[in-house]
Amino acid sequence: MSLSKQQLQDFGVCFIGPVLAHYYRWLGEQVSQYGVDNLLFLAREGYFLLQGYEQLRHQGLVPDVQTHYLLASRTFLYRAMLDRPECWELALQGAFSGNLKQLCEKRLGLKNSEVDSIFSPAQKAMEVVLPDDKEKVIRVFKEHVSRLAACAQPTRDAYLRYSAPMLSSAGSALVDLGYSGTIQKLITLLHGTDTQGFYWIATRAGEIEVGQYRARMHGALKEGVALGQGYIPLDRSLFLEAVLTSPNGQLKNMSVDSSGKLQMTYGGLTHVQRHFHELEVIMAGAMSYAEDMLRSDVAATGQDVENMYAAMIKSFSNLPTELKKLFDIDDDNAGLGVINPLTIFA
Repeated sequence: MSLSKQQLQDFGVCFIGPVLAHYYRWLGEQVSQYGVDNLLFLAREGYFLLQGYEQLRHQGLVPDVQTHYLLASRTFLYRAMLDRPECWELALQGAFSGNLKQLCEKRLGLKNSEVDSIFSPAQKAMEVVLPDDKEKVIRVFKEHVSRLAACAQPTRDAYLRYSAPMLSSAGSALVDLGYSGTIQKLITLLHGTDTQGFYWIATRAGEIEVGQYRARMHGALKEGVALGQGYIPLDRSLFLEAVLTSPNGQLKNMSVDSSGKLQMTYGGLTHVQRHFHELEVIMAGAMSYAEDMLRSDVAATGQDVENMYAAMIKSFSNLPTELKKLFDIDDDNAGLGVINPLTIFA
């Protein structure tokens, strides 16, 4: 049995509304404080975050600055810089278990044929457990830098053509849920420029050196907290990531066709993308709540938001089946494929 429009909106109000109201109020303050004139909302969480900001901007509730939706993903950016040692350090630090072929296809965005053309059969079958085997993988990559570059360069050229105009302003800042700022670091390296990022949660805030450049990160709800330390909004952040998504799968590649037009390649769709109309109703409810809170100048504290988020998560085991399916999320970065946090945290 499908849920009614009112049920979907009510869920958006209760689960996502308080998060967005707190985040947008904070984001508006940061934009004014740091003189930001250009916000780039990162895919895919940025899809709805941008729509919400624009709704509030038209109502005069947040600063009137230029905004863009910037296509990006860790897998895509790893591919775009797979011939650069700075990228290897970032790409190989997260947990992964499988063989080198699986790592290259799932996390690093290489196609099956590309992996076959670069690595020997023995190398492809090499078992990899990250981050323990990082140096072992790097040694293999160093043997094939020129071949990795042949795959990375066209992707890198296409993305720079696409993204450079959006980052032309010195007052630009990236916007996302968080958390460690890997995409921001990769964009910093790719564009060769200092960057600034505004996040819901920043596991490491402040100024971070990325090569010869600097990435400054700020967190709205919490800064300096790590995954697994018992901080519920971060440890259970997959619930929010699952519903703050876009109609498309994960960005996998970008190229230029024979006519000079940019072509995007996306990963597969999960249940939520196939039922995106339901998610749009949920987000409409959430944004109605956020707008009401900003308009009435009612400000919840960070502690209030943490408590409400934790309380909602505890109640999720009782959700209707139709809502539970909306939490499917693809996690190729860890090689897990499509997962559902309700199963993980049951």
